[in-house]
Amino acid sequence: MRRILAGVLALAAFAAASSSYAADDAARSAAPSPAPAPVAAAPTPFGYRVRVPIGEAVVVRGDVDGVALDEVLLPGGADVAPEGAAQIPTRTVWLRIPWGVDATVRATPGAVRSLGALRPTPVARLVTEPATRAKLRSRDWRDALASPRYAAGAAGDLIRRVTPMAAGGARLLAVELAPVRWEPATGNA
Repeated sequence: MRRILAGVLALAAFAAASSSYAADDAARSAAPSPAPAPVAAAPTPFGYRVRVPIGEAVVVRGDVDGVALDEVLLPGGADVAPEGAAQIPTRTVWLRIPWGVDATVRATPGAVRSLGALRPTPVARLVTEPATRAKLRSRDWRDALASPRYAAGAAGDLIRRVTPMAAGGARLLAVELAPVRWEPATGNA
């Protein structure tokens, strides 16, 4: 079986500048801008590079039952962390690869920008969607803030998961990127 480098993800920008904080209700209901499209570089016989601009994140600060919490919204991002873990969004990009190839994906970060000190929500959309708050008991999400799952933070590799799949005769890799890091001991992201 041939080996080929399926893509090198050069993450052009991490999250957002610290000036992206929103405090009023109008900003909370606004979604981040659309996700910038990945850009493929010149292919070689051994693979190709893909530059994946992350776009500017928005940090929404809110007060939920007297507790200050933050929600990070990322263009094209999804909240895939299990309930009780810090909700830090990820972004999935799709890479097309030939059949019969053993693909390898690597990520290289771009410039890092601070989001400042955060206290991410332990439940997706807890700050921005009142319906989410209405469904939960206050004690449940407050207990999650003290859990080991929440305390684990959002460290680790830029590539969270690579999943091979096929659609319409094409072979694809779904690459889940985790461009935002959060350190629970300091609160910095």
